[in-house]
Amino acid sequence: MDLSWRAKPAADINVLVVGPTGYIGRFVTKEMAARGFNVTALARSKSGIGGAKTEDETRTDLAGASTVFGDVSSVAGMRAALEEAGHAASGPTSFDVVVSCLASRTGGVKDSWLIDYQATRNAMDVGKALGARHFVLLSAICVQKPLLEFQKAKLRFESEL
Repeated sequence: MDLSWRAKPAADINVLVVGPTGYIGRFVTKEMAARGFNVTALARSKSGIGGAKTEDETRTDLAGASTVFGDVSSVAGMRAALEEAGHAASGPTSFDVVVSCLASRTGGVKDSWLIDYQATRNAMDVGKALGARHFVLLSAICVQKPLLEFQKAKLRFESEL
């Protein structure tokens, strides 16, 4: 496993954060930017509780990070959003690390598998294709004894990770 990125100063470490607008994701994104990491936050166009925040509000909220808008439920959508923002696998702005703070909005069956499993998988696959060699997953302690669909979806991804 290539861990050479760990020797770089924070300003030279490129981090992709998916799920940057939730309670924890917002904190993680802002804290990493404050510590000097080169953070790209991939968010939904309509983010926040109930999708009430506009893109401008999200950019303001995540000041310090480069905010990109795209669909994490689609590999093609993620790639297109990142490429439009200048991130290409062969370019100097590929990623060292992916941090996934993704969580389904509803916890329902469809949303859980689309976000907690598939979108998280997409983030790992796209990050890897763009050079990332380290993946950080925000999960939940409750997946140890899964009862709810989002717990089952997170646990499946963890088992594949």
